[in-house]
Amino acid sequence: MANTKTGENLDSQLLYAIFTPALQKGYAQFAIKKTAPRQMPGGLTPADLNYLDPASKLFHIPATLYSVGQFSFNQMEKPPACMVTRRDKPKTLILGDSGGYQILKGKLDVQSDNEREKIFNWLEANTDFAMTLDVPTAFAEDYGQFKECLTATKKHSKYWKKRYPTGQGQGNFLPVLQGGEEAWINEWDDFVSDDKYSGWAIAGKKKKNLYVVLKRLLKLIDQNKLGDKLFWVHFLGVSDLTTACMLTAMRNEFRELLGDNGFHISLDASNPFLLAGGFGQVYTGYKIKRSGLVMPTAKLEARLKNVGSDEPFPYADQSPIGKHLTMGDLVFKRPKNKDRKYGLDTTALHMITNHNVYVHVKGVIEANKKFAMKEEQAQRYFPQTMLSAKSAMAEIIRHEQPFDCLEKHKDLLIRASKAS
Repeated sequence: MANTKTGENLDSQLLYAIFTPALQKGYAQFAIKKTAPRQMPGGLTPADLNYLDPASKLFHIPATLYSVGQFSFNQMEKPPACMVTRRDKPKTLILGDSGGYQILKGKLDVQSDNEREKIFNWLEANTDFAMTLDVPTAFAEDYGQFKECLTATKKHSKYWKKRYPTGQGQGNFLPVLQGGEEAWINEWDDFVSDDKYSGWAIAGKKKKNLYVVLKRLLKLIDQNKLGDKLFWVHFLGVSDLTTACMLTAMRNEFRELLGDNGFHISLDASNPFLLAGGFGQVYTGYKIKRSGLVMPTAKLEARLKNVGSDEPFPYADQSPIGKHLTMGDLVFKRPKNKDRKYGLDTTALHMITNHNVYVHVKGVIEANKKFAMKEEQAQRYFPQTMLSAKSAMAEIIRHEQPFDCLEKHKDLLIRASKAS
């Protein structure tokens, strides 16, 4: 008899800096199917992998990130059905990435307003908050490359301002703060529009540098560009537990300063999906201890002896789906493949991806719970550098001269950032 019990509710994801797994379209489309290509264990169906659905038998989280860059322009106009298109909108939160990374990698070519329009319309229709279209500077090695990114971004920004005039836009968009060298950061930030969007996104080589991030956000407050209905800050491509905890502490202090519990910070990464789909790797758990906050991984070795085996999934105690899995549920013969006669099929990869998503989100939640403890308790779990940086951020954000205070704590903040 199939299990009808509803799975674990991880709504507490929203209590901290919100880690939003960067959902991949193959998984999103698989998770609304009625049946899998072959039988799944424990009476599960693909729909139980839909973590946005509270009715999942495994677990539920309300927030994820989804990138338009995964789609062709034709698919943007006629999106395939998936977890996001069929979600319960009032009960879920979708952060939208505008595809800048895919542009940088040459997988998405945006040259005209017609193409920008398709991206804009997809983001408005499918997300709650989304990044404006930009060209990332993450791989810029010199000023000339940086200027190319900035020039291309200005063209995209011009279209966005035309579609999203102050106070009239229907979607919630976040201009992206890029950069690399300090002079580049200043030039990028000076370019950023004065139009009032719904917050900001932070990317670039120094997105995890607490000193640089605080300096940028304090400058925005000083310019009245943060607060007054600008209430979301998203960190692109950030996944580690250390930074997640520091961003929660930062968010709490900014909430106090702004008098606004609606001020949110979020972060995203595609690690749970890419580890499984790209490398056949799984999280073995998470470790929160003074020597460091880590999420170790292991390659799930597919061997001939696993085919049809009842051997338990090695990390069964780390996730709801893990308790259902045997190695025989994951490793199958490939009769048509002469070189690789056995391995993980698509259904198996989606199941271990579900395991990875759960472990990563759970790890962020548990790390934040402990980081919120009083310092004498938190000392059992976290290096002193993190705890000192947390106190320093509180002092900086509350200080009458925050920029002077920031410089006083610069070295500490940089050291804490390197621990991530």
